[in-house]
Amino acid sequence: MSGENILKTYKQLHISQEYNSFIPINVDSKYINTYVILFQAIRLSALLHDVGHPLFSHVTEFALKDVWKIINEINKENRTERQEKYID
Repeated sequence: MSGENILKTYKQLHISQEYNSFIPINVDSKYINTYVILFQAIRLSALLHDVGHPLFSHVTEFALKDVWKIINEINKENRTERQEKYID
């Protein structure tokens, strides 16, 4: 299917009432289908982004940086093997 035919198909889609609360009032009616498609693409992107992370991973990033700073301040000769691996 050519790009032009795909756009015609999208323009003919009926948007259900449940999306009305997500569509800003300043979106022109001829762009509502495009807006809903982009809205759903962004939602899907956010979900797929989170699939690649363990639970609470964004929160733990800060804690891990703090641990790295603390271990990095320890003199290299006094670090345990585990601490060295963490720094590496």
